[in-house]
Amino acid sequence: MKKFYEVALLEEEGLGTAYEYYMKQRLLKRLFRKKGQPGSFCVFGLPEKYGTSMDFCLLANELKAPSVILLDERAEAVKKCSTAVEKLKERKLIPDSLARVKEGLSLNGAKYDLITNCDVFQRFSEAEALEMIEGAAASSKLSVFFLPNGYNINHVASPGRKAIDPVDFVKKIEKKVKIINWGYIDMPPFPSGSKISAQKRNAVRAGALSFIVFFILKLWAVIEILTPAFIKKKFSHAFYLAVQGKQSC
Repeated sequence: MKKFYEVALLEEEGLGTAYEYYMKQRLLKRLFRKKGQPGSFCVFGLPEKYGTSMDFCLLANELKAPSVILLDERAEAVKKCSTAVEKLKERKLIPDSLARVKEGLSLNGAKYDLITNCDVFQRFSEAEALEMIEGAAASSKLSVFFLPNGYNINHVASPGRKAIDPVDFVKKIEKKVKIINWGYIDMPPFPSGSKISAQKRNAVRAGALSFIVFFILKLWAVIEILTPAFIKKKFSHAFYLAVQGKQSC
């Protein structure tokens, strides 16, 4: 958990992003145990608002994947992501050759073991999002996407960042691709967008407070996993969608 917090701070985010990264990595590793460990990664779009998906770079490095390609059509997002990648390299959190950031969202016929993204599809029309998922499935062995949960009673939509109805979305996409699994994820013990002072952020990085905070968050992560779906439906910030790719395994 602590390494995700360090990365979140590099992205100018905080504990909420760190918790999200931790839960996503747990889920992805569980999927990999069933579907096989991926080599090549593609991050198919960058988050609309929070973070720059550096957790996928950390995971690729941990799995000794040879490459991670990060794509986005927005020049500003590409610049922000490139800066984050350089910070990870400077801190020796990833090797220099691992991650490449490219402007544009076309897969250009490239094939990947894993295509993933987080908090991306809501900025497109439903038809565009469904088409992108179909394209990802055709270009990967496994695709896993994380989307904002429209059932979250505490979710506050902001301009250009709307939540998605999970059940309706799954019904539509399952007609086009094979869904391995889907569910709710990222239910931290604090509301979305919570902020703490710079002094408190630094205090969390080291010492007794660091141990206490990360212990509580790891304990909460276990509680989240054991929480019934009908509760997570109301309080989880996101839902995930795991899609079987059409590339040979």
